[in-house]
Formats: sequence, structure tokens, C-alpha cells
Amino acid sequence: MDPLVDLAEIRNLLQIVERHGLEGLEVSDAESQVTIVAQPLAAPLAAPAAAPVAAEAEEVVDDGDKLCLRSPITGVFYRSPSPGEPPFVQVGDVLEAEDPVCLIEAMKIFNEIPAGVAGRLSRILATNEQLVVSGEVLMEFEPLEDSA
Repeated sequence: MDPLVDLAEIRNLLQIVERHGLEGLEVSDAESQVTIVAQPLAAPLAAPAAAPVAAEAEEVVDDGDKLCLRSPITGVFYRSPSPGEPPFVQVGDVLEAEDPVCLIEAMKIFNEIPAGVAGRLSRILATNEQLVVSGEVLMEFEPLEDSA
């Protein structure tokens, strides 16, 4: 990349392409040239705003005395359903497997992540509004002794 290109300006150009749904954009001057090509999405954006992502067996891992919920996808982790609203869960909450615990935004789709296990939330490891990768431990749960 040309060292004269300002990264902040490239971010602005990317936002323009995204905001206006452009297929691409080319900007040049006497010293530099930037070409941005938007990649088509594999699936249409008509998916529901909060599509639930099932926490499958490999997302909940038994680690001795605790159960670890791992992220099923890579994306931005959100503790609340929207800004200004309370978090889905707090440490100490007792949850059922289907209870939503967070959202992960991937490709502009907010995926609701269920607990995947019945238990008491003992620890939240992911940081709100930060990138998490597939397989990263998001939360830890204590299994319920009387869950029969």
C-alpha cells in the first residue's frame, strides 16, 4: 500500500461504500490511488434481526466443575439486546439452556446466543462490544445439582 494513503481516509471510503450499498469505489489523485471492491454476500440480508444461533454440544464444554459457553461464530459481542437496555444476564443468574445470554453481530446480522446449558452464571469473560472469535469462551456456568 502507498505510504501516502491515510488509513482514516480509507475507513471513511469504506463507510461510504457500505452506507450507500456501492459495488465498489475508486479514488485517485496525483500521488495515490485507492480501489475498493465490495464482496457480494453469500446470503441475502433478509434474515431476521435476531436470528437465534443454537449452542450445540461443542459450544458448551464441561471443564471439571464449570461449563464453558464458547462462541459459535466470530463477531462483535453484545451483553444487551440494544444500547441503553439492561444486559441479558448477570453473574449469579440461574438459566435454562434456551435462555438468551448475549448477541453476536456477524455480517450485520445480530445472532441471539442461548446459554446452551442449565446452570448458574458464574463468570462473563467476553467484553461488551468487542470482537470474539469462534471457539472463544464467552461465559462460565456452574451446573445445577438438581437439574433432572
